[in-house]
Amino acid sequence: PDELKQYLMELQIPFEVTEDLDSALPLVDLLYWGRPQAERFESETQREEVRIRTPRFQITLERSERMKPTALILHPQPINKDSLEITPEVQYGSGRCITRQQSDNGTPVRMADYLWFLNRSAFESLS
Repeated sequence: PDELKQYLMELQIPFEVTEDLDSALPLVDLLYWGRPQAERFESETQREEVRIRTPRFQITLERSERMKPTALILHPQPINKDSLEITPEVQYGSGRCITRQQSDNGTPVRMADYLWFLNRSAFESLS
């Protein structure tokens, strides 16, 4: 989104926008991969269009092996049951996909966020 690009530019964080996944994979340290939100599709035709385009963007084992050796894959969850965005080999066998740890850490992080929002003045007095 344009708002994110603007935010990154304001913070002087370098970034590049590309639609060529394969050329970008060897460069990334962290891949935060989204999912097609089937619940937002209005028709079966839209679902079929996503299935047709899936090979262009799906993270397969072959693609994950082109990433830096230390690169990790995150995902906002849930991963679609038909593995449209990340194949099971990558999810469970590559060691790169750390969505389980990401999910496990999500609850305490959200709890800390809520605590901060509800009791901001207490946190501000600590600094």
